[in-house]
Order: sequence, then C-alpha cells, then structure tokens
Amino acid sequence: MTWSYVLAEVGTKALPFVRRLIGDTKTDRPQLQDEEIAAQLALVTLTVDSDPITNATACYGAAADCARMIAAKFSSESEIVLTPLGMQKSTAAAAYLQIAAALDRKVASGAGISFADPGSYETTWTDGVDLVPDEEAG
Repeated sequence: MTWSYVLAEVGTKALPFVRRLIGDTKTDRPQLQDEEIAAQLALVTLTVDSDPITNATACYGAAADCARMIAAKFSSESEIVLTPLGMQKSTAAAAYLQIAAALDRKVASGAGISFADPGSYETTWTDGVDLVPDEEAG
C-alpha cells in the first residue's frame, strides 16, 4: 500500500485533488492509502490520473465517500486527546462527516470548477437607488 501527494498535480490528477479536498496531505499522518482513494474513484468511473477539472463533480463524490471512510475509522477508535481542560474525546469523526456533507452538497448542485455565470444569480440592483451598472464606471 502506498501514500502519495504531489501539490503540483492537484489541478491535473484526480488522486491529489481528492486527497486535497479531504485534507489528507500530511506525510506524517496519512489517513487513506492511494489504493483506497483509487477504489472510490473507480466507483465513479475515474482513475487516479483522470482530469479533476473536467470531472469535478465525480471527484467531489469520491472525496465525500473518502471522508466518510475516514470518519468511520475514527468512529471505530476510542480516540482521546489531552487539552488544557483535561482529557476529551476527539471530534475527528464528526469533522470528517461535515467535510463529506459539504462535498455532497457540491455533488448535488452539480458544482464544477468553473467561473460563475453571472446570469444565474439574483440581482440586488434596485431601480432608482443603485446606478445602472454601465454608468458606475463613468
């Protein structure tokens, strides 16, 4: 089993893109092996070398599943942390479930990595109060 992360490949390969989305980028604390991420990518018909820009929604879905895998791992462990207030159970599992939920929302919205279409947002311009957009520059 292997673990790899190359920052320069985040925008060109699915594996580092997914690893970045779930925050699994520290070599001293690997959460998932490359093969585990590759399996989740395969479930959405991608490979570790797939383009994450053109396949953003599928990558978000794979990343959400990976975050749930990490949450399950932390949930199955009795993880205690020492804090200035004493010993507390870690909230790592809950944090990864929040990451998964945020990624699921991106999948549901079909969010890709692209520039926003200004025509798809409601305007806050009020006639008689705001300047006409073309007149603001002048």
